Amino acid sequence: MSALRRRQVHRLEMLAQPHLERKRQIEEHGRLTLEGAAAHAAAVAFIVRYGEPKLTEPLSLACERVSQSKYWHECCDRFPHLLNRRGFYKFAPYSRLAVSVMGHAVRHGVIDHFHGNDEREKLNLIFASAPAWLMWFTFADYTAKLLNLAVPDMSMMISIARTKTHFDLWWGLPRDVLENRPWPNGPENEPLAQTDLGLLRPSPPLRAQELSPRQLRREQATREQSAQAVVENPWPALIPEDFLKLPIDEMKAIASHQTIDFRHEIVRDPGRMFD
Repeated sequence: MSALRRRQVHRLEMLAQPHLERKRQIEEHGRLTLEGAAAHAAAVAFIVRYGEPKLTEPLSLACERVSQSKYWHECCDRFPHLLNRRGFYKFAPYSRLAVSVMGHAVRHGVIDHFHGNDEREKLNLIFASAPAWLMWFTFADYTAKLLNLAVPDMSMMISIARTKTHFDLWWGLPRDVLENRPWPNGPENEPLAQTDLGLLRPSPPLRAQELSPRQLRREQATREQSAQAVVENPWPALIPEDFLKLPIDEMKAIASHQTIDFRHEIVRDPGRMFD
């Protein structure tokens, strides 16, 4: 290869690098979105089965009932370093961080103690029979659409307004009560009145006016490919049980020396989930 040709190839590689990095970031966002959806599904399943959720009370009361259930105690004893570091047996899925930390362990709990042949079928059975208001309130309709799970008839819920605060919390669950209030201008033009997976796409790195026409086309194509890949992806990977039972320091040590598909939130500070 001539010196001129090498310079041309190097220039093309440099020009393509930002696009390839952006594509990697979007693909990573899609992978984490699916993992978060699976963790969210498991948390909702625990509330449906053990929390006896009631429309007229804060969801935190249902979570307290999960905390007091026999099986949640068994699950915490099974994964003490992730679920019960302080001995409180506290089921508190109130933030994205908390659900991402507890998610893999809770998914193992669903697999072992819920009815069905595999994780998808077990969650499908729970979601299909869940209270429609709970699915609507927790944005579990988004979770179900991402994971191709069944949902109950939610047609009566569309008229009840949902908040962006609760949407931004997903995978986490709200603590408060679902308010029976209508959309200010009706549900027809409200993005959150429907299950629009496009709202889960990552934001562009720059404002649209700062991108060239070519960059805009590439960004749009990459985002659309990523969204389609999320829908078509296989079931989200699950970290092995034996690894999740290790003390946190051992998890960090192993994760730092091996290529492990491991949620960074767990390594960072799992104790924060109890705050």
